[in-house]
Amino acid sequence: MKKYKIILSLLLAVLWSGFLFPSGKGNFKIALIYPSLTKDVLYKTNSEFKPTEEWELFFLSKNYDYEMLNDDELDDISSEVSVIVVPSMEAASEDMLVELRQLIDDGKGILITGSFAEFDVNGNRRTRSKDIMPGFDIKRAGMDKKLSVNHFIEGSTPFSIGLKPGQKILLSTSPALFYAAGLSGNSNPEGNYILSDQELPGIVSNHISNQKLLWFGFSLSQLIDNNRDTLLFNSLKWLSSQPEAFFNYWPGQYGFSVVLYKDIERSSDFDSTAVLKDTVKGLNYFISPSFPDNFPSLFKNISESGDINIAWDDFLFSRLDPDEKTSRLKKIREQINESTGQNHFGVSTYGEFNDSDIYRLLTETGYSFVFSSGYSDSYSFDYDTTNNLYLFYRPFVGEMQQIRKSNVDAGGILYVDTDSTGKDIYSLLTSQNCWITTFSGLIEWAEKRKNLSITINNSESGKYEVNIKNNNASDVQNAGVWISIPHLNDKIKISVAGHGRELIFDDSQKMYFLKLSLIGGYQEISFKVPEKD
Repeated sequence: MKKYKIILSLLLAVLWSGFLFPSGKGNFKIALIYPSLTKDVLYKTNSEFKPTEEWELFFLSKNYDYEMLNDDELDDISSEVSVIVVPSMEAASEDMLVELRQLIDDGKGILITGSFAEFDVNGNRRTRSKDIMPGFDIKRAGMDKKLSVNHFIEGSTPFSIGLKPGQKILLSTSPALFYAAGLSGNSNPEGNYILSDQELPGIVSNHISNQKLLWFGFSLSQLIDNNRDTLLFNSLKWLSSQPEAFFNYWPGQYGFSVVLYKDIERSSDFDSTAVLKDTVKGLNYFISPSFPDNFPSLFKNISESGDINIAWDDFLFSRLDPDEKTSRLKKIREQINESTGQNHFGVSTYGEFNDSDIYRLLTETGYSFVFSSGYSDSYSFDYDTTNNLYLFYRPFVGEMQQIRKSNVDAGGILYVDTDSTGKDIYSLLTSQNCWITTFSGLIEWAEKRKNLSITINNSESGKYEVNIKNNNASDVQNAGVWISIPHLNDKIKISVAGHGRELIFDDSQKMYFLKLSLIGGYQEISFKVPEKD
């Protein structure tokens, strides 16, 4: 069948979704492959096997240009197709494998989902051909009866554009999930499932020259996250080899951020961080609001090593009337401001912190963030638009080891309690790719970064123009830009004309990186890639 039939109800759903969701159309054509051999060999009597139906719904709702073919029609794929989606091809003939390999060699980007070529034309298990899936084996993931799992997406990659650092994507565990084992060569994990004490790659990319392959260990129907469309759009665009430019989430080329915090209950607690104070300029102190008035005299001595905030004291504030609460909060903030000059002040608390009256009180008295335990869809931070506060989520102690590795891998935020880490903190601080910062530093960076915009367009044959703009009056320092140009290799030396800055090729990312020391208020920077010497 050249075109897979869509039932009327599905078509109506597509038409309705077009009113509900904006179009995310990319200017590339897609071929969607229906696995007819898999259906005939493994699911002949299973009416629920519809692996391409969800893809068609997605393509139609987003107005993507695509064509539909059977798996025995791979040689009929039109020349204008740049991306091929191959869902649930569990059974494949040798001819199909050869044709897919040729399509990859021809520069077509291929997305494969789930188990692949596990069976031959007779339904017998085979040793899967690594000519198609180089550098890893596909394994079935054990779910321990879980209904869903989280999958972290690597930060600051073409797949994470528009997502928060450390973003978790929620996946249904039915049908089975698969993971990549024995990664080697040019196969790179773009994220990991979080299963008990294991992290298993569920998205893998393979990029050699103009050959691009992407593998999902799950089907489209298992993506039940609000960020589904963003992940799919990013993946398809990467496979299409369209040029891409985007900002690194953190300053410079940092892969993740580290926030060190310490609770202060008595004056001697200041001294217990003496070693850290001499080593790090990014500590976050949370001080009891019950301190005597002479304690602010100590603030100035430690403010050079970090920020000073308050630890919320339910017992204290529950005994105060509204006016007294306001007065106490204002006084503490003013004392901190006089001693440190920091721009943002916050409170920390253990347990859930969802009292809207307290949120309103904090905003009115000049506080800008809350650091508390609570559920978050990423180890990043959220902005509470109702109460105008930034919300940071303190990890549970029992999750600390898992959170640490996941945050580092995914490019998120690593919160570190300096009282509970001991000597482990020193190995973390010597990491070559972490940004040690304060809560106010995070907020200031987020506010400045959101005012930056970047575009990349085809300027002339073989050249692309990159345009960077600061849409605010405030200067932005140390912004990092990633640039991906199709067929551009690491041997080409490029400098940004008129700016004296050189693009550096990152072999692991297969992209160029540009660090901009300063982007002035309302400044625009434009340059062409590649530039001739």
